[in-house]
Amino acid sequence: MKNHFMIVGSACLTSFLFIIVLLVSSCTSCSGNTNHVVVVPDSGVVDAGAGGAGGSLVDAGPPVPPKPTTQVVKGDTWSISLPSSSDVTLNPEQDILFTAVTEDIVYMVSALTRESFQGSYDEYIIYGIRGIRASGATVLESSQATNNSVKYTLVEAEKDDITIWNWLSTKNNFGYAFSCGGVQQDNLVKEICLEAFQSLQLL
Repeated sequence: MKNHFMIVGSACLTSFLFIIVLLVSSCTSCSGNTNHVVVVPDSGVVDAGAGGAGGSLVDAGPPVPPKPTTQVVKGDTWSISLPSSSDVTLNPEQDILFTAVTEDIVYMVSALTRESFQGSYDEYIIYGIRGIRASGATVLESSQATNNSVKYTLVEAEKDDITIWNWLSTKNNFGYAFSCGGVQQDNLVKEICLEAFQSLQLL
């Protein structure tokens, strides 16, 4: 399944969070049976309870996918490493600088937004949290983070069983938000989002 979309005109964090929820909700492969049963050969003793097949049934749990390789995506004032399988759309002249849809290892959507902001860092964090709430998402928690000498506030939010992590900051009279989310699968989405954030550079 491929998702292609265009951001028309000025966009903000609120509209992007809506896009994340819309895209992830439309993924038909994000949910389903997570019980994976494999047949393991035994020592040759037939177990009548297993149907006499000469093997025993073992619940192996969900498969552990490999960590993705990455690609570097960059603009004039930023760069980031994303899974190499991500379908990236660059929007250099708009508030949403890029959007990326990844759907092979996990299904997740990420983006970097930038908007002119003349206030302080703390004022932008309040503004950003209000935007997240205005999208209909529930703010679960917030914490401080530093990356490449830039201070961020991480805001974790949830809507329609989709978890979204938002790293908010300011630089050079702009407010930035790196948003990344999807349906949680054994913390894999969170791990990939965190790795992407740790590679983010605001130039």
